[in-house]
Amino acid sequence: MKAIVVTRATQGRTQGARKGASMKSKAVLTALAIITLIFAGPSISQGDPIVDVSIDIPGGLFAGPFTLAGWGPFPVPLAFGQNLILTQTGPSHNFDTSECGPGGVGGCPGVIPQVTVNGNTFADTTLVLTAGGNDPGTSDFVESSDWVLIGTVPGAFNVYVAYADNAHIGATGALPNPWQGSPGDIFRGAAQPGGCLIGVDPCFDSGAIRIQGLQAVPAPATLVLLGASLLGVAVWRRRAAHDGVA
Repeated sequence: MKAIVVTRATQGRTQGARKGASMKSKAVLTALAIITLIFAGPSISQGDPIVDVSIDIPGGLFAGPFTLAGWGPFPVPLAFGQNLILTQTGPSHNFDTSECGPGGVGGCPGVIPQVTVNGNTFADTTLVLTAGGNDPGTSDFVESSDWVLIGTVPGAFNVYVAYADNAHIGATGALPNPWQGSPGDIFRGAAQPGGCLIGVDPCFDSGAIRIQGLQAVPAPATLVLLGASLLGVAVWRRRAAHDGVA
């Protein structure tokens, strides 16, 4: 009888030791997983800074690579969700991309504008920057267009184009959104006097480019570390279930 009591006590101590060791292992693995998620997991961070922006509309004033000095200085770091907006800088309406014909007069039917950001080129296939390519140069030709997405570099940025027109007769006065004064965004451009026909002076008659920062993609090593930590937790749970430990 005494031997049985000793055996049960020993078993109890053994099971208690196993449970204690298992709980310690669980605590360590859980802590490791949390630390990995905090320091090594995907984070809301900025991608590569913007180092250059240019356009190419062949056959006219905006044949590429065309850029404006007022769009600098570069590089421009962009946080996740932050926008860099580039448009006319002056003097005058110096980014009137709808006037894309020879000598900066008239339209340019059939010509597809190209926008290059950090060496990546995207096509404005909807012809937003050229207002359809058929600008007659009259005072009542409204060119307004809100932002249209034309390309993405994953983990770095989106590129949009628009046309800002609160100058021509018939224009509503609405400008692309976001625009100058949008919280947290970087706006490089300015309204200009001259040719402002609807009572807003100075005004915009200009193409526009918007570059939006994206969340950086985690490095492969980071994903491996995260996966290893989660695998460790899964292995512990399987072993605990086998040993009957909660």
